Amino acid sequence: SDPEIISRAKNAEPYGYLIKPLAERELHATIELALAKATVENRLRVSEARFRAMADFLPQPIFEADGDGKLTFANRRALEQFQLTSDDVARGINLLDYTAPEEREAARARYRERLAGAPPAGRVWRLRRKDGSVFPAEITTSPILDNQRPGGLRGFVLDLTDRQKAEAILRASEERYRTLAETAQDSIFIIGRDGTIQYVNKYGAAQFGVAPEALIGRRMADLGVGQKIVMTP
Repeated sequence: SDPEIISRAKNAEPYGYLIKPLAERELHATIELALAKATVENRLRVSEARFRAMADFLPQPIFEADGDGKLTFANRRALEQFQLTSDDVARGINLLDYTAPEEREAARARYRERLAGAPPAGRVWRLRRKDGSVFPAEITTSPILDNQRPGGLRGFVLDLTDRQKAEAILRASEERYRTLAETAQDSIFIIGRDGTIQYVNKYGAAQFGVAPEALIGRRMADLGVGQKIVMTP
């Protein structure tokens, strides 16, 4: 029947169709349209292949997901970072399942907001690897437009593990320095480029009979210091 034939034609995704008897003009137009459509689709496939090849060379995890969060593309680095394989992606993965369980609902809400056009918002997320281990990361996304409407998101993941480790080491170093400075029996000042006091330890402030807070922001020259001051950069 005609409905059955139409249904089979739709499933075949044809570039066009013809109904007998054929008119030469109609045949020519249908062929031209089919060739044009095939050319556009071929260019699109080449462009997508080029994009995926380039994405695999990038050091950051790159991903694409549909409107429900189902992963549709992950570059080589993304697979490595999350301990996934191409077969895992082919079987179906929702990227929201790879956030830490306690943040999953917030991530789902944020995903919907981005699809609705909400602006980017800096936040550190706890993301989960396949083995269950977690790591801190920032995620930057942009909408994938389908007929001028968001059909999903693409983005990249910035692993903050090394940065947070470095920040922790720096904080520990600063705390050790502050402890040494506060217990020293010498006057220790930190002077800014404009000559104002940015830090003074308790011993140094005591030489002026005030608390350290009373000297912050004042200039050494205004204190009438008559002794030689040794300054280091």
